[in-house]
Amino acid sequence: MVIIHGYKGSGSDAGAIAGANTFLDLMDANVLMLDWTRGASSAYNVAVANTELVGRQLGLLLMDMINLGTSPNEIHAVGFSLGAHVAGCAAEHLKRNHLLLGRITGLDPASPFFRHHIFREPWRKLDASDAKLVDVIHTDGSEDFADGFGLFKPIGHVDFFPNGGKEQPGCVDVKNSVVMSHFKENFLDKDIACSHIRAWQLFVESIQTAHVSHQCKFDAWPCPQGAISFLRGTCFPQETSEWSQEMGFPADRGPLGIYFLATRAEPPFCGKPLRASIVTSDDAPITSGILYLKLLQTDGTTIFKIRCYLPKRKNTSLTFHNIAAATAAETSEAITVSIWYRTTLSEISDKSQISQISTILFLNAVYIEDRKGNRWQYCSGNVTIGPDELFVILTNKSCTI
Repeated sequence: MVIIHGYKGSGSDAGAIAGANTFLDLMDANVLMLDWTRGASSAYNVAVANTELVGRQLGLLLMDMINLGTSPNEIHAVGFSLGAHVAGCAAEHLKRNHLLLGRITGLDPASPFFRHHIFREPWRKLDASDAKLVDVIHTDGSEDFADGFGLFKPIGHVDFFPNGGKEQPGCVDVKNSVVMSHFKENFLDKDIACSHIRAWQLFVESIQTAHVSHQCKFDAWPCPQGAISFLRGTCFPQETSEWSQEMGFPADRGPLGIYFLATRAEPPFCGKPLRASIVTSDDAPITSGILYLKLLQTDGTTIFKIRCYLPKRKNTSLTFHNIAAATAAETSEAITVSIWYRTTLSEISDKSQISQISTILFLNAVYIEDRKGNRWQYCSGNVTIGPDELFVILTNKSCTI
């Protein structure tokens, strides 16, 4: 395995060392820690240019290893941020010699200067042609060029978008983070790049659990309608072996494609995916806000954030969803949750409506379900939800409104 750090990083970073040791605990192998600290510590645009130089040097080293008997099929390069593009540049050198690496894992490949081919040609960054398997974990993407350190579009044979590929649970990312980072001494300050760094943390955890059968796995599933359907909670299929794919180190065992999954806010990040759904009451008032639903567990906290937008004064009942990962036991007969509601005005385009926005939400039902067909529910018409927490118990017994 070849481990390649990103901008402002180092081959002796604690995270990189932890990843190498975790891999060596898993199998008898050689680990090459690429340290390009000097090239990565300059201004960002210079570091971007250095990815080609460092990639070419790595390519020459890999050629020497191959000439000494190492099979290119057995080489697995893992690159974080700019390091992912270093791996892509190294692969280009091998391709010119008619050789192809076995695998490259891109951990939230850097976006600034790499977002579009008009700024960066395909051969100067990571893409699916660079190895027999290119798997990518996207954790800090954005449609806005000034926000999000990672590429948001799929670039590999297998692309994973945990929590939709944008802001990760437990992170409060700074808006316009790419711009704000230039005012920070450290580009990867955890307060700015929390979601970006999460890709590395998820991959290391996937190595730790790869050889333990009873450990939680990062099981992922496809969403034919893309990230929007996942973020809205409408893409939540039941488990099937046909769609079985696992994010991280074991990604070479499953089918190719684009996959989504939910992860937890704190280590261990792997959890059981659950979907929370709410059904609003008939004739609800104009509403724009977020309903927070917190699972009360003994071994962790899981909070669902369900965006509720009812732009008209009278509505038929509507259902809203959100997906999160939890440690809740699927055999539980009852789940206790707390619910509260906060108004937001970001989606209101007609400012004359602001005075009409309700500060409360009326619910008919609350549901939680897993991907194995288990379901817990609470039904009670016109329950008033406001900024104060309301505690309710969901049971696995059917109920009617």
